[in-house]
Amino acid sequence: AGKAHEAARRCLGTEDGTLDRASFEELFPASGPGTVFDEHGGTAPGWADAVLAEGLFVPAGDGHRFGHEELADWLQGAHLDLDGALHT
Repeated sequence: AGKAHEAARRCLGTEDGTLDRASFEELFPASGPGTVFDEHGGTAPGWADAVLAEGLFVPAGDGHRFGHEELADWLQGAHLDLDGALHT
């Protein structure tokens, strides 16, 4: 859930609401031996395949976007600075 919220926050800063490839890979690393290490020195699970298979994210151009617009709106709404956005 924390990574989905962070992805939503990062998507707010883009013109088209997508998460660039580098950010996607940082938040949702691919699986594979030795790809990512956890705080104990072991491999951490890869999340990229899971979030794509479950439809949380879908490919979009050179990056990814949330697969469900309503979920994206809800998550992004939790991170939107409404006063700042309205002022702009």
